[in-house]
Amino acid sequence: MKNVLPLLLSAIVFPLLLVGCDSVGTEDTAVFNAASPIPPVVEYDFRYTSEDVNGQQVEVVSNATDNLGSVLDRNGFSRADVVSAEVDSVVLRRQSSPALIQPKVFDYLRGAEVYLGTDASGTRIADDEFATTQQEVSLRVSTADVTSDVKNGSTRGFLRLDVSEDVPGEDVVDVTVYYSIEVSGV
Repeated sequence: MKNVLPLLLSAIVFPLLLVGCDSVGTEDTAVFNAASPIPPVVEYDFRYTSEDVNGQQVEVVSNATDNLGSVLDRNGFSRADVVSAEVDSVVLRRQSSPALIQPKVFDYLRGAEVYLGTDASGTRIADDEFATTQQEVSLRVSTADVTSDVKNGSTRGFLRLDVSEDVPGEDVVDVTVYYSIEVSGV
């Protein structure tokens, strides 16, 4: 019985060491997520003013594109190696300078939709309705599978905000998108 215990422990521990790697035919895959040393996380910044309000909405395109190509490269892979990509979570955060932050931070917002692309024809990855005074809001993921978006190259983000009150003269928010990306060729 003493000889069986080390074998049993080895059978349990060894697979745990390989977590994140799966065997797929003749190729192995790896999964990168928020817990990875170099996680596939994208932060889109959005700047808008009260002049951007159209009815009860603000629509704005991010200042920059995603950096997933760089993240994959730092992990030793490229977009061509992507087997699957999913959105794990999306967080909306107000970034206005402390002098501009009102006591009720998001009091004028009632909802948000986040798309990959430059308008609402892109993939909608998150949407939610909310009433909060917090500086940060977790949004409901509406489309998890974004494999083709990630494989097709870097993209901007598009944000649609539902507003119920006066929008400040200028505001800056960021949307952080946490991905889980499986790559082949390990």
